[in-house]
Amino acid sequence: ILVSLVRCTPLSLEDLRSEFDSLNQQMINFQAEAVKLIDDENLLENLQAATKKYGTLKEKATNLMAARKNELVTVDVEERFRYKSVKDALAKQVNDEAKELTALLNEVSTRVNTLNKKADEESLVALRTTYIILIFMTVLSISCALVLAVVIGKAILLPINELAQAAMKVSTGNFDVEVKENKMNAELQHLTNTFNKMIISLRGMLEESPRLKQF
Repeated sequence: ILVSLVRCTPLSLEDLRSEFDSLNQQMINFQAEAVKLIDDENLLENLQAATKKYGTLKEKATNLMAARKNELVTVDVEERFRYKSVKDALAKQVNDEAKELTALLNEVSTRVNTLNKKADEESLVALRTTYIILIFMTVLSISCALVLAVVIGKAILLPINELAQAAMKVSTGNFDVEVKENKMNAELQHLTNTFNKMIISLRGMLEESPRLKQF
């Protein structure tokens, strides 16, 4: 902007002012969006300081452009020299303000990079923790499923094996058997109860029929 102000004509000064206004609007939008996203107090203080410094820079830059415009349109030599002196003084002030603003923005940028790096590290730790928890829960679920399968298998297979062994004894002529009822499963309990009643009925039939008993 300073170089353009020195070389510009009245016509190009309007283009420069338009470009300055556009950049100013971008800065305002950036500041508004940044305040919404930032929750760090130190970073907010730095940003507010940079915003305040930018307001001062904007005011002096506006005065600088006005002084340059007056210098270009003034016919009187003394007045032109006076405007030139004001312009030079304002140019030095704008340059100093710009350096200070740049330093503040660099500090904000450094702080943002630090926060981003910290956030990335925290995200990585959280991701690893979640991954470990998922693995642990998966292993625990599989282990519980296996234990449950073994328990259920024993609860079902053991009574069936007992019924099979009792049936084998009956097939050899031994009716003095009784299968213990399994109360964990209603269907198996009913089956065992029916089997025991059948053995009792067969035993009674044998005792009442000598011929069948002899057979």
